[in-house]
Amino acid sequence: MSLGYYAEIKNGKIQYKKSKYEKYRRTNEEREKNIKNNPHEVIEYINYKINFDYSLAQYMFFSIVFIVIFLLIIIHPIIFIVVEISLIVLSLITYAIYGSGRPRIMYILDEESYTDLERLYDSFEELQHCQKIRHIISSKRNYDYKYHAGAGFLVDSRTIKIGYEKPKYIKTNMTRVPYIKLKSRIIYFFPDQLMIFENRRYEAIPYNNLHINLQNKDWIEDGNVPIDATIIGYRWQHPNIDGSPDLRFRYNPKLPILNCREIEIIGDRIEETLQFSNKDIGTNLYNEFTKYSQKYT
Repeated sequence: MSLGYYAEIKNGKIQYKKSKYEKYRRTNEEREKNIKNNPHEVIEYINYKINFDYSLAQYMFFSIVFIVIFLLIIIHPIIFIVVEISLIVLSLITYAIYGSGRPRIMYILDEESYTDLERLYDSFEELQHCQKIRHIISSKRNYDYKYHAGAGFLVDSRTIKIGYEKPKYIKTNMTRVPYIKLKSRIIYFFPDQLMIFENRRYEAIPYNNLHINLQNKDWIEDGNVPIDATIIGYRWQHPNIDGSPDLRFRYNPKLPILNCREIEIIGDRIEETLQFSNKDIGTNLYNEFTKYSQKYT
């Protein structure tokens, strides 16, 4: 039986249902108890299962490699093949016993909570259709005004994707879950909490420990200008202090200044900054997330 929990969301409250489950290394006495599933314990089990499956896949891969190598050099091929096939069969049996069945996270929502959740999830659609979304990885002050179009800060960013999908390694009855795919992590917005997948591990953060900041910022574009962007001015790539072009540089194009939307997701163990080429989006997400996080705790 795979581990999991049922979250019942109604009347502005989130309650976790009781169920019997098996857990790796749990004593027989504990297995016989009908106890309340702890979401944090479920996350621990999910992380254990991810690493278990990954280790098993590695073992099976190297086992097959060894078979091929020994077949090529013809050193006792029959005996070696028998041993390796036995090990692979044993691995499959072990996986069937301990690794089969994805952890379950199921939700029971009343009509009101379902409507509120749909409003929150729908607010991600306008973000999904934005022409350019970038994740701010780091920034540092620019002390050389003549380079980088006189920008005050140099930003290390990466173009990212926002959409809907079912999370990795988890079985859920939610048909769609909004996600933000960053460089090394994926952020999932579950009905009861935020879940971050990074380095083959999940981490859960309650919504009441999160808040979203919304503001507009200027963005100097040195590539193609997105069609939904608003150009508010231009700067020379190599300017003088008065803003005129520095004639010492033969290649000195004008770069457009875009007014973009910046959304910050800040909370316990998370601080991410996203910038969107469309300056008018994000307000709906801010309003719906604020109402949802305050109502459902």
